[in-house]
Amino acid sequence: MRKALFTIFGAIIGLPMSYYFQSEMLRAKVSLASYIEHLDRMTKYEGVAGNILFSIVIFSVVGFLIGSYLDSKAPKNEVTPELKTEEIEVEKELEEMKK
Repeated sequence: MRKALFTIFGAIIGLPMSYYFQSEMLRAKVSLASYIEHLDRMTKYEGVAGNILFSIVIFSVVGFLIGSYLDSKAPKNEVTPELKTEEIEVEKELEEMKK
């Protein structure tokens, strides 16, 4: 579940972060807010569309890797505190019955 969530989050973050992958000339002429606002116009310039796609793919892959790592570290049998409390109470009752 986290893989998909972080992949989507990475793609969303990749779009504004693509601004920093653009040439210095473009960044000197256009602010980040203007870049995002006029993104459809920006893709008409040579190389800009490729950088946007590259950034989205890179951040999506990074998000996927983070999500995979978090999924692998998550406990497989998550026990809520309520269930743990019930389990302890049942164990106590069983011990009392044995006595």
